Amino acid sequence: MDVNRLSMWIGLLALALAVPLAVIANLLTPVIRNWYSSTNQNRLRKRLGELTATLQRSESQWTFTAAEWEIYRAYDMIGNFMFVFAHTILTCLFLPAFVFHMLRPQVLPHIVTSAMGVVAAFLVGNLYFFFWRRVIVERTREMHSTEAREELRKEIKYLEAKKGDLLIIQALYGVRELRQYDVTKVLNDAIVGGKLHILVGNHLTGAAGDPCPNIGKNLDVTYTHAGQEKKKIQHETLYLDLP
Repeated sequence: MDVNRLSMWIGLLALALAVPLAVIANLLTPVIRNWYSSTNQNRLRKRLGELTATLQRSESQWTFTAAEWEIYRAYDMIGNFMFVFAHTILTCLFLPAFVFHMLRPQVLPHIVTSAMGVVAAFLVGNLYFFFWRRVIVERTREMHSTEAREELRKEIKYLEAKKGDLLIIQALYGVRELRQYDVTKVLNDAIVGGKLHILVGNHLTGAAGDPCPNIGKNLDVTYTHAGQEKKKIQHETLYLDLP
């Protein structure tokens, strides 16, 4: 099978799968990711860490007003219209050429299949553009929507119930009234066998260094274990042991 004929079938496949893949991208992706994460403890811990970090970033962002969401939805509708319009034009170019080639394969075969190959490349590119846009829209929703934040909290609780293990929700090192650095990821990465044993000190912040020089600091930790949320404060130079 030559390259032109291969690209022709790729274009036909892209054309046929456009709608089902769009539905899957919008409905099934979070469900599949959460199910896949729950099949392995390491993947589960990683997924929980990702969701927790996303929720923390979202809570630090502003929430879109109703007017801002109307503007953003209008922008999204324009993007969807561009995708449908482009896919329709490409379909109108691809299908007649495909039917013509099937009925008259001996008439200008290389030119027809080359043309279909070019259109197929644009079809695949248009699909890529659609999925890229859906990712951007979902991330924007996660960062600026109270509904999405609540969904993230529900996902975290669901996976925590599957896990029942130690998870650091938030860890801040420094002096609360002056400056604190977020070391949540450092602590989660240090969990071994469902337990945490780590020395509290400036090394936790890495390149950021000492948040409050010449002042005694604390590590404020919010964590979950066995489905319960707990808090603990440990002083600098001492070991933190969880649970």
